[in-house]
Amino acid sequence: MVGRGWLTWASPDQPSVANPSRLSCPHSAAAAIKIASPIRTIIAPIERTSLFEPPCTAPFAVLLLQNKSARMILSQYAVEYPVDRLEIQDADGTKRRHEAIAAALEAALSESRLKPGDRLPTVRALARHLGVSGASVAAAYELLGRRGLTRGEVGRGTFVSHGSLAGGGSADEPRRRAGEPGEAVRVPWRRALLRSTVSRIEAAHPDAVDCAAGHPDAALLPLALLRRCYGDALASLTHRDLQYAGAEPVGVFADAVAGRLRADGVPARAEDVVVATSSLQLIDLLLGVLSLDERAPLVAVEQPGYPTTHDSVDRHGWRPIAVDVDSEGMEPDSLDSALAAGARLVVFTPRAQNPTGASWTAQRHADLADVLARHPQAIVVEDDHAAGVVDAGPCSLASDERVRDRVVHIRSFSKAIAPDLRITAALVPPSLRAAILEEKSAADGWTSRLSQRAVALMLKDASLNAVLAEACHVYERRRRAASVPLQTPELAATGAMLQPARSGLNLWITLPRGADQAAVLERAAAYGVVVAPGEPFYVSRGHRDAIRFTVGAVGEEAAADAATSLARAILSTTTTRTRVDPV
Repeated sequence: MVGRGWLTWASPDQPSVANPSRLSCPHSAAAAIKIASPIRTIIAPIERTSLFEPPCTAPFAVLLLQNKSARMILSQYAVEYPVDRLEIQDADGTKRRHEAIAAALEAALSESRLKPGDRLPTVRALARHLGVSGASVAAAYELLGRRGLTRGEVGRGTFVSHGSLAGGGSADEPRRRAGEPGEAVRVPWRRALLRSTVSRIEAAHPDAVDCAAGHPDAALLPLALLRRCYGDALASLTHRDLQYAGAEPVGVFADAVAGRLRADGVPARAEDVVVATSSLQLIDLLLGVLSLDERAPLVAVEQPGYPTTHDSVDRHGWRPIAVDVDSEGMEPDSLDSALAAGARLVVFTPRAQNPTGASWTAQRHADLADVLARHPQAIVVEDDHAAGVVDAGPCSLASDERVRDRVVHIRSFSKAIAPDLRITAALVPPSLRAAILEEKSAADGWTSRLSQRAVALMLKDASLNAVLAEACHVYERRRRAASVPLQTPELAATGAMLQPARSGLNLWITLPRGADQAAVLERAAAYGVVVAPGEPFYVSRGHRDAIRFTVGAVGEEAAADAATSLARAILSTTTTRTRVDPV
């Protein structure tokens, strides 16, 4: 039994490595003797052998006998590692070091040696245990995170995701919801991939311009008006207003929202308004309500589309069906196919679609209404997330009587007023409103009434329109400035294509066929701009053929310069690939 069942001891800063039992102790030899004194009979000082590779400084080993007391004492001090050096060394040579580590950890998960919720060793500890660099372990953890198998928590460490596949299977396969054998649940991965990729590139290129985050420009938010309206709301505050509340919106808020919606051509009544913290919460609430239905949980979503929405669909156990998007939004034929396949819910963006900037035309609005009229089983969710800072245009199918009674229209104030408000309104048909309010009450009770009153005052203030119109024009100028270098004949000759953006903060660039998305991201950062990878905006993995460029945080001139850097990165990586890979 060479080496099997042995616990090796090492100095505090040099954990043991050659240990098939995957146990090592970060204590000194003296501490080891003290710890083991109650079971002194099983302690055996031995001479240094090949079993103990440097940096082991204490030639002691403990035979793990079938002794309950011994195991109890050792378990208090031993650190269990999910993989050992032999598993890494035994790799077949086709994997890089970090890939071999990730594969070993994934094997530990599939064999139930790791379980959802388990905390992984620190990067430093596992690196020393395996005798590899910290960079290799960090890269392995990042790879597992992109696969949805682990999650990082600031200040706490890296944990096995509760959505991971303990007990076998591939990370890309659906798993079963506990207690619901027939329902497939997919691991949400898109937002984590987007965040980890951008964070890594930003850390390596701290001076690069940020055109990856989809945030509005803080300087364009109506701060002075917000201060004044909050002041007026505070002045009217009573002791009763400080109490607990229900999920129903405040009356003045519902009235103000309904008025804004009617001004946009949406037939709205105050009694149909619901308030929540975000568009995502409203979608979550609706998914929770509809999940009580026993029919197959299929939902039609935009592709490319908003990663957080797609992740939410996965998290609730629904199966997303990708619907193609062009410059005018969802394509009617593609939507018709998804509904014919059984989709019960449609989630789309009428204006400033993320990531493409697509917006409905009057004709597209009519065509989509015709499709939905043929499928009366489908409930419609419209996420008008950029209302107020987008060009005017049709924004809701609720204006069509054929589908009005199954349209949930979400109106967010994050892009127009402030993301930190955490207030979003929705127009909800009577058939769903009571159930959604019940879900809201169970989720977080209510939304701040003080904030509702402040927003209501803003929505009724005549000066708000001018502020929003100016922001809309600024974003339009930035989009146009960034579009010019991304539409040159030289770039078009490579096969790269900029999708026309009708409104919003984003531009969507399809890369040349065969282009290396990762190489484009890295080269663009080296040239001075950080952009977002396209893969997280798709329903399934493997779509590495696009880039999202955001103008929210950069001025007009900076947007043009950043887009020029991106174009240069696409050209240089495409030229390199063409030269290296013969036809």
